[in-house]
Amino acid sequence: MRPTSVLLRWINTLVSPARSARDVHLVFANGLTLCLLLQKLRPSTHLVRFPRALTRGTALSNLEEALALIWQLGPHVRSMPSAQQILDGSPRELLLRFIDELYSLFVVRPARARLPPALRFVQAQLVPYGRALSLAALQSPHTSLVSDLRTGASLACVLHACLP
Repeated sequence: MRPTSVLLRWINTLVSPARSARDVHLVFANGLTLCLLLQKLRPSTHLVRFPRALTRGTALSNLEEALALIWQLGPHVRSMPSAQQILDGSPRELLLRFIDELYSLFVVRPARARLPPALRFVQAQLVPYGRALSLAALQSPHTSLVSDLRTGASLACVLHACLP
């Protein structure tokens, strides 16, 4: 799981009011914030059935609709709380795993999907300089990418090729 500080910064860029590390697990407890977050991350969706979730039942209904959308994205089962658990803000550890899972679904997975074309671009820019990324850096899980880029020489070559 990612450090709480990373998840907290991500959540605070997307929701209002800002949360602290003490109460980040309660961020979705009102039944509406999760729906609004998902609508922000996936603009084509409309999840809010009850814009003013005044009762526990309406809040649960909003949460269940949001969780149904998240389940379609293929999350890890052990990271998924029930609507009831989100509403109660408990257990804290599960809700932190849930926020981590949301981060994986909406930040990490899309970034990983864009990595292969970006690496092909980098590789093409390195050819005129007689440099290349290793095969392990080009193929998933990109194990040697960090070591290939550590010295900065390859990055300098890409910048030199791309900047006027």
